[in-house]
Amino acid sequence: MAIILGSKLIQDLDENKSVGIGILLPITRGNTGYFAQSFTSIEQVKSNLKNLLLTNTGERMMHPNFGTRLREMLFSQNTSELEARIETEIESTIRYWLPFVNVQEMVVTQNKENIDRNQFLISLTFSLAGQQQYETIEFNIEQ
Repeated sequence: MAIILGSKLIQDLDENKSVGIGILLPITRGNTGYFAQSFTSIEQVKSNLKNLLLTNTGERMMHPNFGTRLREMLFSQNTSELEARIETEIESTIRYWLPFVNVQEMVVTQNKENIDRNQFLISLTFSLAGQQQYETIEFNIEQ
């Protein structure tokens, strides 16, 4: 289980390795209960990042600012600034909702073979505040 004090993250506690700290998304059946659970902070943050970045702004009830406008950007004018706008959207969203996540590297790639496909591949390398372990997640934004 993790202990969070403000935006400072303290490492997972060894004595609580068998205590789930959240459910993994997408929701699936788990071995330790009805839903698959995460048992480490980094595992939960990976799930939270995907949930945050793949949720459209305004989609979540009672949290109209939660999420990103990435799907809207799929249909934006495909200019050289589009990838920079996507990176800015992701960075500002993470900074606001998950301030304990340090983004090390972000790569936004468009589908160059089929430019009309309206698809982006996003690769995000990050660490948690106070930790040196880096993790990478990849996901697609597509129509």
